[in-house]
Amino acid sequence: MSTSALVLPNEVPISLDDETKKNLVKWEDFVSYYLQLTEAANSFSWIKADVLLALAEKFGDQSLEKVSTDIGEPRSTVVNYVRTARAFTADKREPSVSFSHHFQASFADSYDEHKGIFTSEKRFDWVEKAANENLSTRSIRDEIQEEKQKTAGGVLLVEKCDMCRQPDGQLEKHVFFVPNSGKAGDKFKLHQKCYEKLLKFIAEYGNPSEEDII
Repeated sequence: MSTSALVLPNEVPISLDDETKKNLVKWEDFVSYYLQLTEAANSFSWIKADVLLALAEKFGDQSLEKVSTDIGEPRSTVVNYVRTARAFTADKREPSVSFSHHFQASFADSYDEHKGIFTSEKRFDWVEKAANENLSTRSIRDEIQEEKQKTAGGVLLVEKCDMCRQPDGQLEKHVFFVPNSGKAGDKFKLHQKCYEKLLKFIAEYGNPSEEDII
């Protein structure tokens, strides 16, 4: 009869104990302890990913469907854990950014889920960029998507102003929204002169929609 090789202790706390709370005196104590907890949570994410990757390597990727049922997680979550662990081996992980940063960075490269391989290595540069520039996970996701949109089939796509539809000059991103409307803002890439014209339009007619501009 087989037995479990590893068993986590049952005494893992689910609340802040009184002794630890007493030692949280200065502002720095609270911040330092919280950051330690964040680091620990990040480490557990990596360990979970490594466990699922080891399982996939032993029983095959087709086993991910079954294990997702056994652990009560969506298959997509299990696949994402395995993807991230494959994308960043232990020696390629950046401790200063989160597991989620690494997951988002993995989308900079094409990934064959069936073969479990990546076809390029852009993801490492993106993790380094996230660390150096203190990027949020949303920022790294959006920037990667923007870069992919610029290069379709290896051809650089020329961006055009959303107002005049001309590619000339420097384009800047702008978001216009109606305060307290509960609606997402309208996003535009505009030349400076077009931005100024749009401000005049807003002053006269209110917040524009994409149909008003194009």
